[in-house]
Formats: sequence, structure tokens, C-alpha cells
Amino acid sequence: MLLIIQCNFGNLNKLRRAILIFAIFTMITIVIWGSVIMKKSQYSPYIKTIWDYLKVIIVAFIIVFGFIRPFVVEGFQIPSGSMENTLLEGDRIFVCKFMYGIKIPGIKRHLFAFHKPQRGDVIVFIPPHDRKHNFIKRLVAVPGDTVETKNLGKDLYINGDLVNDKEYTKHKIRVVKSGSRMRLAGEFEQAEELDVSDDKKREKFHRKLRGARLLGFTNYSNTVPQGHVFAMGDNRDNSFDSRGWGFVDINDIKGQAFMIYWSYDAKNSRWNIFKNIRFSRLFNIIH
Repeated sequence: MLLIIQCNFGNLNKLRRAILIFAIFTMITIVIWGSVIMKKSQYSPYIKTIWDYLKVIIVAFIIVFGFIRPFVVEGFQIPSGSMENTLLEGDRIFVCKFMYGIKIPGIKRHLFAFHKPQRGDVIVFIPPHDRKHNFIKRLVAVPGDTVETKNLGKDLYINGDLVNDKEYTKHKIRVVKSGSRMRLAGEFEQAEELDVSDDKKREKFHRKLRGARLLGFTNYSNTVPQGHVFAMGDNRDNSFDSRGWGFVDINDIKGQAFMIYWSYDAKNSRWNIFKNIRFSRLFNIIH
């Protein structure tokens, strides 16, 4: 659900941006000033070699943090299971930030937006209810689409057609059992997963936990307004998404997730580091 957990919010983000801009400006000044000094002054070959290496490092820093990270590619971490099994907790992913155009700070429009968000894209965005964090979900509907969930929320319909999403969606509910009693588990609570993909099991479970807040078990119907999209987690019964907090403004989309570059299962023993690395997931393309 959340991509980056931050200790402070708006003011801290502004301070970080200001520091980064100042650092980049300072480094550009150092490169220009240093190059002029080196040409006019007689320094030893050793000093000039050090300066050449330093200049390469500074230029690389400027390219990465001044251009690549803001406009091209940025890395994010997955801290929850709302996109399982497409993305697992502990996955680190690359997000293409120019896929839907380049977003210039202070402007709500994307420049060079040659590719529009499409159904099935896994996107990173700022949700309408929480402007301080990044979320990742699957885009299931575009402007003008009618979104419906039926059969206690299990089946997704777009414009009246059933979506064939069995390859990537998951219908399991997390519960905590105490004897014959059972309750819904919290997001980060140790819990047991129950398969509720079968219609009869789903109905039985729904009756048993009727008093609980079951967003994934709700039949939903709405039409996506212009300039917005509808996003849902692949772990349908454990995802707080557009069914709960509404539509995503297209201008709030940061980019499309395209690759898992690292995956680490921190839930297992911390002493066996190599065993916790999910080697089979490294460099997997996100579909």
C-alpha cells in the first residue's frame, strides 16, 4: 500500500528539495570554477588527475539526482501486501517516470505525454486521501469507464464486461483465530490466510464476519470521471484503494512500475541473510 514511510511530511519534503537544488547548483558552480582554474593555473599531473576523477563523480551526481531520479527512473520499496502476488513485501522496484510524460515541478500538466495510462498498468501515484505518501496499485479503469464489482466483490466488470484477472489477482483474507472465534487481522499483524476465492467459502466467511469492515467484499458501481483513473490492489480483499478513497487524478500519477531490482523477505530469520533474498524475483518485469 504505502511505498515510502516518512517521519515528517510537507515541510520536510520542501526542505529536502531545497537542499538538493542548492547542492546541485553548488556542484555545477564547482565544476565550472574548477575547470577554469585548472586551465589557467599550473598544477601537478597528480592534482589534475584527482580533479578529473572528482569532476566525473560530481557530474554523475548531478545527472542522477538532477535529471534521472526526478524525470526518468526512481526506486521504491514495497512495505505491505496489497499488491500480492505481483509485488511482495520487501520488493524494491524501478518506476519509469516519463512513461506518461515529464512532470515539471509546480506545473500540473505532463510534458511530452505521448503514452496515456492504460488498463492493466501498475502505477505509482499520490492518492486523494493521503497527499504525503506514494501508493502503488493496478490501474483497472480509465476516464469514462463504468466500474462494477459483483459476487461479494470478487468479480470485476468494466463497462459491463467481466475482466479476466485470475492470473494476477489474489482472494485471500488475513485473520487471527482464537479458539472458535475469528477476527480480521491488522495490516502488519501476524495472521493466517484463508482462501476465499470459492463462492461458497466467500459467502460463509462474509456471514461469519458480517460486523467487520470488509472493503473487498463490497459490491461497487461507479463511473470514472474525466481526468481520473480507478486503481485497485491485486490482493483484492486486502487492499485499501479506489473502492474506499475514490478516483486517482491523472496528474498525481508519478510513473509506471516496470522492474523488480531487489527482493528481501525480512519476516524470516535475520541471521540468514542470503536465505532471505528472493533470487527468483530479481530483475523480473512487472506485468
